[in-house]
Amino acid sequence: MLATRLLFGLQSELFRRGAEEGFDDLRPRHGAVLAHLDEDGLRQTDLTRLAGRNKQTISEPRGS
Repeated sequence: MLATRLLFGLQSELFRRGAEEGFDDLRPRHGAVLAHLDEDGLRQTDLTRLAGRNKQTISEPRGS
């Protein structure tokens, strides 16, 4: 229970700070992708594999 509270608290703080920096369209569902980004970049196939999502989900246009 404490770990769950910590996770949600951290998530809330991250998205609040992101919104303050102009990234107010990010949502918790984006976390599966954001967690795997790195400075060198990734191919979409690698990102979908690491995130455990399918290509259609990862490439879904914003607003859908």
